[in-house]
Amino acid sequence: MAEKSATPPPVPAEAGAKLRRPKVRPPRFTPDPTGRKCDAVTKAPDKHLCDLSKGAQTDHLGIGRCKYHGGLTPIKHGRYSGIHLETLRNLITQHEADPDPLNILPELATMRSLFEDYINRYNEMRDALLAWYETSTRGGGEPSERPRQILDIADASRILAEVTKIAKRIEDIRAGNAVSRQDLLRILSEMGNVVALHVTDEKTRQRIKDGWSSIRL
Repeated sequence: MAEKSATPPPVPAEAGAKLRRPKVRPPRFTPDPTGRKCDAVTKAPDKHLCDLSKGAQTDHLGIGRCKYHGGLTPIKHGRYSGIHLETLRNLITQHEADPDPLNILPELATMRSLFEDYINRYNEMRDALLAWYETSTRGGGEPSERPRQILDIADASRILAEVTKIAKRIEDIRAGNAVSRQDLLRILSEMGNVVALHVTDEKTRQRIKDGWSSIRL
């Protein structure tokens, strides 16, 4: 009796059927134009770019490098060393390099710009809503598509309130660095005492006093 084969014979392919081969993408050497790929330079001999998605196999899928090209590498130093997101790490580095980090004038300009942009968009949506109402209820023209819900004007008030807070904070900072009138008078009095102690000529003292009096504050 013939010994049975350990492996079953291969199943013949149907007539006309084509064998499917796995798709092999050609290596890329230029960044992905869609911005969806990791695009890190691989260790392959030809140094092609990584074709995995941004943030593949990390906790920041769609952002930054993939797991194999630094996507899991946190910041090595500093207060925020545990942050993995590459874009956030870059922003932190930029802010740390700001030569004037206590200057909040850019924030004031940003909030004022947001307020102006909000008012402009509110007016545009209001006008579009009124135009839709006229054409849909009274006729007189081809009916247009109803616009989105109009913005809440109360939000503009909240933005304006933030603008006021930042402006007041700037004024408080400036006032804190300024010399008050009381302190200025005290300093001038002390300077007068020093002059009286070292200058014995009365005419010279008077000229110094007159010179100080002519200074415009």
